[in-house]
Amino acid sequence: GAKATILPVDAVIRVKGAITAGVRDVTVSGPGAGIVALNGAGLDVTRVALVENFAFGVVVAAEGTRFSGTDFIIARTQLDLVGMLGGGIQVEGGATLTLSRGVLVGNPNAGIFVATDGASAEVSDVLIAGAQSPTNVLGGMGVVVQGGASLTLTRSVLADNDDVGLF
Repeated sequence: GAKATILPVDAVIRVKGAITAGVRDVTVSGPGAGIVALNGAGLDVTRVALVENFAFGVVVAAEGTRFSGTDFIIARTQLDLVGMLGGGIQVEGGATLTLSRGVLVGNPNAGIFVATDGASAEVSDVLIAGAQSPTNVLGGMGVVVQGGASLTLTRSVLADNDDVGLF
C-alpha cells in the first residue's frame, strides 16, 4: 500500500500514493531531492528549511498530488550530475502547489518550475531570488510556467535572478 518513507538516495523525504502527511519544524538536507510528493499524495509542510538538496528542493508530480508549504525556505539546491536541474520546486503532471510566507533563494535553474497541462501553483508572500544560470545558457529564472500550467502570484518578490524573473 501507500506509505511515507525516508530514502537516502533519490529523495530525503518521499510521500507516495493516496495518503496525507505533514512535515513540520525540521531542516531537510541530503544527497537526494529534499521532498518528493507523488501519485496522489497530500503533503502539508510548515516551518521547514530545505537546504543544499540534490537536483530539486521539492518535486510535486502526478494528478491529484497536493503540496502546501507555509513558513519555509528552499536554498542552494545543487545541480545534478550533468550540471542541469538545480530547481527549488518542480510541479508537473496535474499536481497542485500552494505556498505562503517563504523564501526560495540561490536555486540555480529556477526557483519554481510549473509545467504540463493541469499543473498549478498559488504563491503568496514569497521571495524568489538569486537564481543563477549554471551554464550561462540555461537557468537563472525566478519562476517558469509552461505547457498549459497555471500560476497565481500574489504579494511576492522576484529579484536578482540572472535571466528573468517570470517566464
